[in-house]
Amino acid sequence: NPPSCIRALTGQSSYQEFHGKYGFNPRDLAPPGTVKMPVLKHALTRGTPKATNHIPGYQGFLPTNTANPYVARHESGSWPRDADKSSLTDQFHVNLLGYSGHVPLHPLNDRGGVMPNRESTFGRSFVAHKLDAFD
Repeated sequence: NPPSCIRALTGQSSYQEFHGKYGFNPRDLAPPGTVKMPVLKHALTRGTPKATNHIPGYQGFLPTNTANPYVARHESGSWPRDADKSSLTDQFHVNLLGYSGHVPLHPLNDRGGVMPNRESTFGRSFVAHKLDAFD
């Protein structure tokens, strides 16, 4: 019988994955002159900010399928985000967050954000009342 029939190959334990097998020197992982130990990526770190350049506690989307180079760049977090804030119209919102009403595309139709009115029941509730009603 071949040796594989007698004894099955066993995988590494989680301790061996983290620290290495017996006799392994973890200092061999980092080349001389590095500041910190490298974080190895494995099945448990997929989709988490561990072993990426994202800030600790990052809760945003991290893809697990990184076959596409653009997706891999996003997942690693090493590419800086575009911080161009020169266009004020792209950054400033006249309506509250979560507003799902009409958003005009042409400047002639844009009359500003939502304003208090008396046409709706919501608007009637927040109108300033006349204080001279008791005189």
